[in-house]
Amino acid sequence: MLWRRSGSCVVALPRGADECVLLDGVGAVIWDRLDAPATSEELVQELATAFPDEPVARIHADTGRFLDQLQASRIVTCV
Repeated sequence: MLWRRSGSCVVALPRGADECVLLDGVGAVIWDRLDAPATSEELVQELATAFPDEPVARIHADTGRFLDQLQASRIVTCV
């Protein structure tokens, strides 16, 4: 997979895909964290620390949806 950072965004081109995927905001923060294996709960805890004004339940739901989208786009493999 090819990817590049452009400012505060990440542009990724999954293998075999015809279109790029743009990751911005919290998506780019999660992307930066995925350089090492992490559970979704670890990601949620780190995001809750980084964004203390956001409800943890919302962070949890949004992180789960985001990881599902990355997996469906073949950008990450969740195990």
